[in-house]
Amino acid sequence: MTTDSEQVNLFLSGLTPPLNDVAARLRALVRELAPEAVESIKWRNLHYELNGGLCMVASARGYLRLEFFKGSSLPDPQRILEGSGKAGGRHVKLSNPEDAGRSAIADLIAAAAKLNTAP
Repeated sequence: MTTDSEQVNLFLSGLTPPLNDVAARLRALVRELAPEAVESIKWRNLHYELNGGLCMVASARGYLRLEFFKGSSLPDPQRILEGSGKAGGRHVKLSNPEDAGRSAIADLIAAAAKLNTAP
């Protein structure tokens, strides 16, 4: 995984507890499930690319949004993705570390990585 460490560390240090723990768990999941993804800061958010946009961790008041650029194409059997429209992004709101540890979050990240690497 390629990292723009200084900017990423600034983003993470700007988060308050427990959001900093949520971001750390999400970061670890992306590193585990999409190790080839490039990590950077774009649009003031933690951004991952893998053959195009994969996902983004965006800070909001009191929670983080895990945004998937191709979210409308992801399987979501637990119906946790929010957003509308036929094409485009979907997101999940996370406010505590346990949210980030849900298997559905890992499943979405893995499916997004698979989608971005499919021929």
